[in-house]
Amino acid sequence: MSNSSISIDIVKKKIAYHRKIIRETRDEEISLKHKILVADEKLVLSDLKEYQEEKQTALLNKTPTLSGLRLGDISKIPSHILDKIHMSGSDKKHSKIIEIISELGGYACVDEILVHLYQKYEIEFDRTPLMSMLWRMASKNMLKKQTKKGYYCLPNYEEEKENLEYSSDEEFDDEFL
Repeated sequence: MSNSSISIDIVKKKIAYHRKIIRETRDEEISLKHKILVADEKLVLSDLKEYQEEKQTALLNKTPTLSGLRLGDISKIPSHILDKIHMSGSDKKHSKIIEIISELGGYACVDEILVHLYQKYEIEFDRTPLMSMLWRMASKNMLKKQTKKGYYCLPNYEEEKENLEYSSDEEFDDEFL
């Protein structure tokens, strides 16, 4: 679990504690102090989640370079510009595979890649050549092979995947503010 995930858990527990005090106390002054503390903790929680979203966006926008060129993320460059860039056929396929894995959250299995390559680009691959290509991409550090058979991720996915788990957390309600 990453530091930001632990911090989010701590802040949520603090908010729950202060809300419990608000519910149980009859003293208005104590209740008001805890309402202020809840508001402060919610600001901290908001900042932590924003930080986590920024890290998630940075992870999804990182695309390995192809053929040693420092092109960065080429997924949003129009095709008429890409046609002018000297890239081999395999580099173009690698770029499309990386783009698909990025769109799938930085992590995908061979079957997902096969389906999305066809849906998005109408490219048909046999499973074995695609697996060989993914293996070669992993050996060039363009992708990382996962322990689960047939799964690949972007190079920095492992460092950030715990942060992605918190992106689906429910927000606290504002019943006391």
